[in-house]
Amino acid sequence: MRKATPDFLPRQLPASVYLQIKAASRRLVGLAGGVESGAMATRVGKTALAEYGSPDHPSYMPLDVAADLEADTGRPVVSDLLRRLAAENAPPVPVRPMTAAEALRAASDSLTAAAGFASSLGEAADDGVITDGELAGLIREADRLRRKIDDIHAGLVNAHAASREERHRAEAGEPKEASP
Repeated sequence: MRKATPDFLPRQLPASVYLQIKAASRRLVGLAGGVESGAMATRVGKTALAEYGSPDHPSYMPLDVAADLEADTGRPVVSDLLRRLAAENAPPVPVRPMTAAEALRAASDSLTAAAGFASSLGEAADDGVITDGELAGLIREADRLRRKIDDIHAGLVNAHAASREERHRAEAGEPKEASP
């Protein structure tokens, strides 16, 4: 019996992550109606689809196959998992402190984006039914808006920390740090 992550292959993440990928693949195939129905929606056959979900098989579902099945089911099971894993494992992006003027511009941009989101939401709800496609678009738009707000928050937190650090230096009689 083969294992999903053979011991001789170098891997970047813990084995549990690869088992999550296998589980997401199984779930997606299940949502597609099983291996027979799933095979009709993509380029691979039943055997390959079964292997992609098996923790005892070393192959993983190719992205184009996952995309086909997600389009068929309307459920981004594998994509959502990969998006979450990417966010959890991404190196932190340093955010420099924001000046008040930069924060005001960023807040203005965010308000514009929020108004656009509200408009998109209103358009989607106009007919009384919000489709899966419209929901997916709204989720992407809300995610972009959240990231803008998160960036403003991080910039202001860093500005506050830098200000406090500068004040403590001044109180201690240390020279002011040169700006980059």
